[in-house]
Amino acid sequence: MIKHKFVKNNKFEIFGNLGWEEFDGLFITESDNLIKVYEILTEDKWIECTEDHILYIDNKQIKAKDIKINNKIQTIDGPENVVKINIKYVKKVYNIVNTKSHKIFTNGILNHNCDEFAFVPQSQCLDGDGLIEIQNDLGEIEKITLREFYNKITDFKENPIK
Repeated sequence: MIKHKFVKNNKFEIFGNLGWEEFDGLFITESDNLIKVYEILTEDKWIECTEDHILYIDNKQIKAKDIKINNKIQTIDGPENVVKINIKYVKKVYNIVNTKSHKIFTNGILNHNCDEFAFVPQSQCLDGDGLIEIQNDLGEIEKITLREFYNKITDFKENPIK
């Protein structure tokens, strides 16, 4: 069984390729079955995402499952070589929904986010350990995992995602 949950955001901005951007919220997909996740590493950055999640090479979209060792993926510091790719399995994935540019940095790696949460396939999501940068309405900046962000924007402190 697959469960979907959307948590609305109206307080934070996220750092993307256009700078700080507003976004609609966070979409969580939880499955009784294991979801295949690609861990893609450069020398000092990494991202964990599902196989159809979009990354960028030379400003062109490429699915995580099509990334190869030595591909130069776009990062916050410019193109960087992929040095390792691991496969792992998780039961829960997250996706930032609807930024202006639809491009955000997770752990410093540029990736595509969803533009319509109602149509988010589980194959285009990030693992909950990915670090994003958020900015609140006071201008305070924080690096936080998607899992921690979910707990921050919900009022369900008694049921945090672990």
